[in-house]
Amino acid sequence: MHLLAQATQFREIAQTAGNTQVVQKETLITAGLAALTFAAFAGWFLMARRPRQWGEWVEHENDFWHGKGFISVALAEKLKRWEKGRTLRLLAAVTTCIGLIGFALSLMNWIQMMKLQHQKPRMPYNPALHWKPRQTAPTQPKPK
Repeated sequence: MHLLAQATQFREIAQTAGNTQVVQKETLITAGLAALTFAAFAGWFLMARRPRQWGEWVEHENDFWHGKGFISVALAEKLKRWEKGRTLRLLAAVTTCIGLIGFALSLMNWIQMMKLQHQKPRMPYNPALHWKPRQTAPTQPKPK
């Protein structure tokens, strides 16, 4: 009976504790990956589909940093060429693809954790919990 009480206590602890903190962490990771993937996609979309708007934004950004005195004119021109070039477009595309893959994996993991959270915890097999005493035939009292 002692083993059965321990098993019941273990089950109650597992049900009340649950995996709520793990699920919350997974939710935050999934939301963060979604936001980063969306930002990378937005940048890539502007670079690839709207190069004029992207070029204007790059010009304004580099003029701002040059006006504040953080970068020189030569460095601003190099950054403009690099930010408008093909290499940055490829990097943004690769970042978006990696982000989508990471987001999909994280989402699958999150869904699995949600399924496990609402599932009863499985007890490991313990033969002592399944042991039943053997039924024996009643013994006849010995005659005196």
